[in-house]
Formats: sequence, C-alpha cells, structure tokens
Amino acid sequence: MQASDKQSQEFALFLVRLSGRQMKRSKPITAPAVMAGLFQWLNFTELVNHYPPDKLREFADAASKFV
Repeated sequence: MQASDKQSQEFALFLVRLSGRQMKRSKPITAPAVMAGLFQWLNFTELVNHYPPDKLREFADAASKFV
C-alpha cells in the first residue's frame, strides 16, 4: 500500500474497488479498504481454483433466478 510505483498503486486501487467501499476523493486508498479488497480477492482466487468455469456458470445462472 505504501509503495509508490505505478503497478502497486493500480493494484491498491483495484483492491479498494473490490472492497466495495465508498472513498473520499481526498483519500482514495486506505489500509482498511485495501485489506477488505484483499480478502475479497483471496476468496475469489480460491473460488476459481476450486471450481471449473462450467460449474461457476451454473452457479451464476442459478443466482440470476433469485435476482
């Protein structure tokens, strides 16, 4: 989070976006938001490593029936 290179900043912004938190323009990246996004990212990677793409599509189709 404290790294100033472009790739690190992009990844931190990506994690903040995954966190789903609304951020102030004056403070677009916070440690809690980055950690929440990292938790989401780790859950996602575990999910895609555990289930094949066809099964994930089945889950998405089933979920769309509830929405």
